[in-house]
Amino acid sequence: MKEYNAALGKTTAFFTTFPPEEIWSMIDEELRVKGIAFEPSDKTWKLQYDISRGIATGSEANTSAAEEESK
Repeated sequence: MKEYNAALGKTTAFFTTFPPEEIWSMIDEELRVKGIAFEPSDKTWKLQYDISRGIATGSEANTSAAEEESK
């Protein structure tokens, strides 16, 4: 997978063999848990949200690295 580049401002799409209801419920739950506002389409399996990444500094960077290693 390509590295994320916030400056590109494009959409992300993916394809899977999992049932759309299963994927949708996982995405819905994750965005709600993280407090990310989103707008689901009422006609298709699409949603729209805005998010930007920041650069972690100091203790934030160390915490993120430790969390990734524990996975």
